[in-house]
Amino acid sequence: MNSNNEEPWITMNDFVEIDETGNNTEEVESEKREPEKQKSVKKKKSSVNYDKALEEFFKAKKMYDDAYERTKKKYLKNRKLTLEQKKAKIKAIKRKCIFCKGIGGMSFTNTDGLYKGRCIAAKPCNFNIEIKRSHYMLMPEILEALNSDKDIKMADIIALKLSLLFGLKDKEIVTQEFEAQKAEYKETVDSFNTIKTMLNQLNETKLEDEGAEKTIPTSVYISQLNTRLKEALDEFKIMIETYNNPVGDEKSIIVLQRALELYIETIVPIQNNIRRAKYAVSMIDVDDNDDTYNLIQKRHTLSQLEINIPGHEGEVIKMQLR
Repeated sequence: MNSNNEEPWITMNDFVEIDETGNNTEEVESEKREPEKQKSVKKKKSSVNYDKALEEFFKAKKMYDDAYERTKKKYLKNRKLTLEQKKAKIKAIKRKCIFCKGIGGMSFTNTDGLYKGRCIAAKPCNFNIEIKRSHYMLMPEILEALNSDKDIKMADIIALKLSLLFGLKDKEIVTQEFEAQKAEYKETVDSFNTIKTMLNQLNETKLEDEGAEKTIPTSVYISQLNTRLKEALDEFKIMIETYNNPVGDEKSIIVLQRALELYIETIVPIQNNIRRAKYAVSMIDVDDNDDTYNLIQKRHTLSQLEINIPGHEGEVIKMQLR
């Protein structure tokens, strides 16, 4: 309890509201003048050597697997062979290294955080890749975890203030704990805001406007494109109707040419821009088993959403292709 000569310590400049940046609202203006601090969450660092090694590893593995599958499929489609003969032929396939053609094949493993690829022929060639795998997390998952952590830390701060109000803890202890928890809360909020900004940037589109670059939300850009597309399609429909029902001296062939020009020069480019704005990936997947074609479209690629976990960066340990 405070004596009559002491000021109540309830304010302590620690009961001031903490805003969404993790600061006391009275400190915000002064902190705005400080240099921006380095963010605690970093986007994954680009490494040409690491990416190149990964590419070579999976390219070699695919070539090796594809060679086996082609031979296997040849036997499976051979109608002259019985089922037992097909099984025997497939079992007897002697796999070869795709580089030296040595019988014995190749080994590709993904264990203990390491990608390993090597020739295991009787007389192995120099092919040898060993890569320490990077570990990543997806930004939406990180954002969700940080938001939950932020709420927990704020609840801890409120509980600490209440313990002071009701005299459950000593003033000096509360002061120390409060400063520590406030710093942790601010660090969490900074990380949360950094990830949120990075995600928001994925949903923005950069455009050139009279020689100057501007950024607008992708949803707004798509809406603008859809408006232009509707206007162009309406004009196209009118031209086709005019072509089918010519009036006066207007030559049908000229109207048709104008309609085709509008379609090729305006409608198709707008449709392409809409597709590119909506999806980072648009591809056709062919299933060789039943010869079906599947359209695959994704808003973002994994590489756009991934963040490398600090301390778990990838490393090329060995890389010898020949």
